[in-house]
Amino acid sequence: MTIDHCMFDFDGTLVDSLGDVIACLKTAFEKVGIPAGTIDVSLVMQLQLRESIASIAPRMSAREIEAVIDAFRIAYDSSDLPATKLMPGVTWLLDTLRARSIGMSIVSNKRQRPTLRILDKFGLRGFFAAVYNPDMFPGSPVMTKQSMIARAITDQGLSGEATIYIGDSEADVRAAHENGLVSIIAANGYGGIDSFKIQPTHVVKEVSDILTIKGLTFKTLPQ
Repeated sequence: MTIDHCMFDFDGTLVDSLGDVIACLKTAFEKVGIPAGTIDVSLVMQLQLRESIASIAPRMSAREIEAVIDAFRIAYDSSDLPATKLMPGVTWLLDTLRARSIGMSIVSNKRQRPTLRILDKFGLRGFFAAVYNPDMFPGSPVMTKQSMIARAITDQGLSGEATIYIGDSEADVRAAHENGLVSIIAANGYGGIDSFKIQPTHVVKEVSDILTIKGLTFKTLPQ
């Protein structure tokens, strides 16, 4: 299988944002005055924001959920994100893929504003042809990861036979397979692969290992 485009998840795949996300979630619950339940990291980090917050305190009313969402957005969007860092090997991988003329895009459940802020923090925005987030079209329904991948394929004219999706959660595997893509899971992410019921096409120790997968050839496209 010859690959000419890599589609990436974001949190737990390209960046480790766990520390800042959890800190801002705790701040949001404290500000609203609602006790936060146990935070299941593998669950919170793979869901969209509203679902993540609802999973922490399931008995909250809709109004309380909205209040926590607003408080989280204020805390996270104003943070310098001191604990956020790149996952191992990411800079090397992106440099290598670009040198081989492999296209790259991001499809993430993270909101667009913090996604772009983090890309700019590390000087990475220029590596990606497109970045897809659930809130990228204001006024439209929030997009699921499945629909974002489908949109990315259509927008960029990608071939399902030459595109892979790399993530760290079972939801990433499901979204990739529903769009006919090979799924690759980075085991050092947040997903807890041992609990997966849907198995990925490939598993690597970390995202930079995708170039070593047997059976995948990363094509150098003509300039």
